[in-house]
Amino acid sequence: MNPKENIPTQPKIVAIFQKMIADKKMINDHLANGGKISALKAKGFKFVKPI
Repeated sequence: MNPKENIPTQPKIVAIFQKMIADKKMINDHLANGGKISALKAKGFKFVKPI
């Protein structure tokens, strides 16, 4: 099986994945620089509560 066959090529799907990756990088950088999760929540990020 060719791995490129499973890559979504629809622009909407690609845009969603790019946004997810950008958000993940921003959250990671914020926390690495000593930021707090409450500041991210104030910016509009939502986090799930672990069970």
